[in-house]
Amino acid sequence: VVSESAVHFGFDKDSLTKDAKAELDKLGATVPNTKGYIITVEGGTDSVGPADYNYALSERRANSVIQYLGEKYNVPPHKIYLIGLGKDKPVQDNKSRDGRAANRRVDIRLMTNTAEGAQPAANGSTPPSM
Repeated sequence: VVSESAVHFGFDKDSLTKDAKAELDKLGATVPNTKGYIITVEGGTDSVGPADYNYALSERRANSVIQYLGEKYNVPPHKIYLIGLGKDKPVQDNKSRDGRAANRRVDIRLMTNTAEGAQPAANGSTPPSM
């Protein structure tokens, strides 16, 4: 992992906020310096509503991220791996308003399979040597 980020969405929304775009801009700036990269995009929702609806919503949220990265940073579609999780992978309990808000997110990871040109991940870990 070279860089990790998460963007959050309003209730039943799939459009990127100003804060979400700023977070994606941080990640997008590292893409040109990363060789052999792939980006994973995992969309999530809170537990309100039917499961089928939440899966579709999580995919729409992930697609918003993919579209932004493609348009602004020329990330080609074959470099992105999309996962729509719906409500299946909460990061917090859905019993509180704050917990549900935290679960309305898309997690983005910029990863590389080469040690050359890789930068340490935001969490302080470094990629393994090859």
